Amino acid sequence: DKASGFIKNSKKYVEGSYVKKGVIMAYLENPEFIEHQREYLEVAAELVYDRQELARHRTLVAENAGVEKNVQKFQAEVNRKVAILKGISKRLAYLGINVDNLTTENIIQRVPIYSPASGYITSIQMHNGMYVTPQIELMEIVNENHLHLELDLKQLLKFLS
Repeated sequence: DKASGFIKNSKKYVEGSYVKKGVIMAYLENPEFIEHQREYLEVAAELVYDRQELARHRTLVAENAGVEKNVQKFQAEVNRKVAILKGISKRLAYLGINVDNLTTENIIQRVPIYSPASGYITSIQMHNGMYVTPQIELMEIVNENHLHLELDLKQLLKFLS
């Protein structure tokens, strides 16, 4: 998965600015983030129904009043939706969005971009409204130990996981 989007609420950092590890440098905004969360909630709701149907058909089969084929059909559907949910939750976790308490009331459209290290900014290309992809280098930070760190969006987002 790759995350791209628009930089929003970028702090006014300049070359030479000192940043602490974990500070929010800006936000990444993309309508796809909303879509991924909506899809997760939709499939989760369908899974609840499918599990109920699976239980109902198992009961019918146990009482010799149902067809085994229906149990297999709903078991396959439950398995398929569990796999879809796991995939979507991994994608959202990559963005720093936790699905454990996700509801229609707390869907977010932007995710924070954190500084993954403390140090001095030696180069910064990030600004408000800029469209970025994981391949674009947003900044360079030299930490207190004089280690050179080149950061791109993919690395910054991995810090969230």
